[in-house]
Amino acid sequence: MLCFSKQLDKAISIYKNLLKDIHIDKTTAYLYNNLACIYIEKGDYKNAETYNNKSYALRESSDKNSLSQTMKTKAYIYETKEMYDEAISILNNIISCDTGYDCSVKIDSYKMLISLYQKIKRYDLEKITMRDLKQYIISCRNFSSRISYYKIFINFVANNLKNILTLSNQK
Repeated sequence: MLCFSKQLDKAISIYKNLLKDIHIDKTTAYLYNNLACIYIEKGDYKNAETYNNKSYALRESSDKNSLSQTMKTKAYIYETKEMYDEAISILNNIISCDTGYDCSVKIDSYKMLISLYQKIKRYDLEKITMRDLKQYIISCRNFSSRISYYKIFINFVANNLKNILTLSNQK
């Protein structure tokens, strides 16, 4: 664990040094979001939220297309703090918006939402969200992306087969 912790500290140092040299809002927002993720891994939620908020403020004003990444990080902060309702609300917000959110972020949000429903034993909502994820993948316009997303979906289902079988038996 100490080795991992030292690697995280080194990554934080590198990102903070980059922030001193880079003054482009989109890049700075990206660095802030990554710092938030590193602080989550360290269990330092105060710093994680600080950097997440900085990323959100910059992306809201200069890079709305990447705002969903920062929102997803905020949901992850809430999940790790066991603030499940807040995390679910953010993920549903990402999923329900059509503007500016790329397919991969939406799919990741669906997957996070499904995992959260598993944690809180809301298998009914897990099943509905799994169905919605499948429908979302079908609706993707780009055929090669759709194939790629189906592969992600199939792997996700395979990794969650135990829970899916439990759902089937609950009928």
